[in-house]
Amino acid sequence: MKKFDAHRRTPLTAGFTLIEIIIVIAVIAVLAGIATPSIVKNIRDSRIARARSDCKEIASAMASFYKDLGRWPTTDGTNDIVYLTTENGSAPSVASGVTGWTGTTDLLKDQLITNAPSYSTSGEVKWDGPYQTEFKADPWDHAYLCNVGNLSAGSTTPVYVVSAGPDGILQTSRGSLLAGDDIGFRIQ
Repeated sequence: MKKFDAHRRTPLTAGFTLIEIIIVIAVIAVLAGIATPSIVKNIRDSRIARARSDCKEIASAMASFYKDLGRWPTTDGTNDIVYLTTENGSAPSVASGVTGWTGTTDLLKDQLITNAPSYSTSGEVKWDGPYQTEFKADPWDHAYLCNVGNLSAGSTTPVYVVSAGPDGILQTSRGSLLAGDDIGFRIQ
């Protein structure tokens, strides 16, 4: 049995009118507009938190290395390495006026995972790694860096494991405090 509208005398059919569809789409668009900034902020914050955590992990691996060998990772023990880097991720750009990120470099992997410099593995003072299983790129696909050239006993010069942050531009000079949007963990 069909129902009839008393005014039109035509059968009523199930469905939505164009106005109803437009209203639903508008409500969805408004809700998406409200939620998007919150989601973007949460993604940004989680990337920063991951970078901080990765920097702490690398610093912890370096501290374990120091505990076992009584010195920081370098090729020959004379701090001839200026900085260590991860092999994953592209090298970050260096901001104008930022100094100390040129010179001899080595991979964190070679020092802390594979013992490529061939540190002694026997005796009381020995390489007892691997100290880490892998070193990832930072959340923005850049390498992490550590200015190990400033690591020495009694030195108060700040040494960081650092990520260039969201902009991918390193803004921290070697031996100075973190600058710009760089993210890091201080070792010394």
